[in-house]
Amino acid sequence: MGQGATQDDGSTTATTRGARFFRADLHIHSINASHDVSDPGATPEAIVASAKALDLDIIALADRKAGVRVHFLEAVIVESRL
Repeated sequence: MGQGATQDDGSTTATTRGARFFRADLHIHSINASHDVSDPGATPEAIVASAKALDLDIIALADRKAGVRVHFLEAVIVESRL
């Protein structure tokens, strides 16, 4: 593989062969939407803020009651420009 290069928006890296890489966390649980989460700081807002701080391109909530939070989480993501 060739050397990676940061794209203009800083969110992806491309190699000289055209491959693209993304930073992602594809299994996150939030408070009150999954029975196994006890951290009161695991709110959708905090999750999105952490994802931004870690420079993640993609996140996925794996909550058991995901339907309850989908529209709220979408609004948080749009507002924070993730």
